[in-house]
Amino acid sequence: MGNQILHTPDGVRDIYNGECKRKLKLQEKLHDVLIKYGFCDIQTPTFEFFDVFDKQVGTTSSKNLYKFIDKEGNTLVLRPDFTPSIARCVAKYYSDETLPVKICYMGNTFTNSSAYQGRLKETTQCGAENLGDSSTFADAEMLALAVESLKTAGLNEFQISVGHASYYDGLVQESKLEIRQEEELKNLITNKNFLGVEEFVDNLEIDDDLKKLYEGLGVFNISIEQLENLEKYAQKYKKVKEAIVRLKELYKIIKLFKVEQYISFELGIISEHKYYTGVIFQGYTYGTGEPIIKGGRYDKLVSYFGKKSPAIGFAIVVDQVMSALDRQKKTIEEGYTTKLLVFSKNKTEEAVKKAMELRSRGENIQTVMELDKKTVEEYEKYAKTMDISEIIYIR
Repeated sequence: MGNQILHTPDGVRDIYNGECKRKLKLQEKLHDVLIKYGFCDIQTPTFEFFDVFDKQVGTTSSKNLYKFIDKEGNTLVLRPDFTPSIARCVAKYYSDETLPVKICYMGNTFTNSSAYQGRLKETTQCGAENLGDSSTFADAEMLALAVESLKTAGLNEFQISVGHASYYDGLVQESKLEIRQEEELKNLITNKNFLGVEEFVDNLEIDDDLKKLYEGLGVFNISIEQLENLEKYAQKYKKVKEAIVRLKELYKIIKLFKVEQYISFELGIISEHKYYTGVIFQGYTYGTGEPIIKGGRYDKLVSYFGKKSPAIGFAIVVDQVMSALDRQKKTIEEGYTTKLLVFSKNKTEEAVKKAMELRSRGENIQTVMELDKKTVEEYEKYAKTMDISEIIYIR
């Protein structure tokens, strides 16, 4: 085995010292924003029954789950995604509530995918869910909260792309695509191969209005004027038209929150999670190739657990935000500093009093008794290794 036990498996890593302090501080800042918007904390189990994340739910594919069997023979899963767990909790604990339930969370998720080579399979997510509110205002407020969260984290240059699940779903339904065709189309859109999409659509026997609507999938940062133009071609297609109208209404409310400069519309957004039914969004910034925030509306998911409830939510991928901040040379403050108190054995009483006095004043004190004589340089090296800000000597 050699030194293998000192290493971590692919996709997971140790976080310690200054990096850990900065990450904890970032999590604290994000959490404070969610609380400011009136969301209440919840903690769900790290593992759940397999059925919470099965195919019907529309979450992560079964082959990408970390699965294991308990002593009773139940198949359990490390959570790949918080949203189904939150939906389960709301159906269980708020089954009779008719007003919105606003919940926030912080924790790790686990995805066992070969496509994640070189990427983290365990990530920390900070998220918020609004369950019970179907309004466009709820969509806009969640986007405003997402923007404020990312700004509070220290990011200034980012963009949240907003689409609508019903736009794509409506096109697929109206085109009467076979499963094979839909998978081909989805792959083309996911890979941003819009020349391939154009060729794909040209081979479909559909009317010209529908072909015009397909063109909307390849437009980045689509304007309200372009949405209105697409709406003219959507008059016969109820689902597609409703998606366009919803996005137009959403933009009006987003402007009230004064966050429109961070929002762009993109009709070609497709999520790996199939439970999204309405507004869907992903946030990006430079310094990371992956979304730093993902979210959307999932009005049918909670009913899987026994309660009819519209819902919208998002998750911030804390690790991706950390990576982006580092690459953008943004300073992430450490949540606390620690001082080292070094004392000789014959000064134990004085050292204890000093440590207690400093701690009572709110300072963080680590104590080390000098059993072997060390040089000042050795203690300074130790302090640097342990991310200690100052050394106090009592000799």
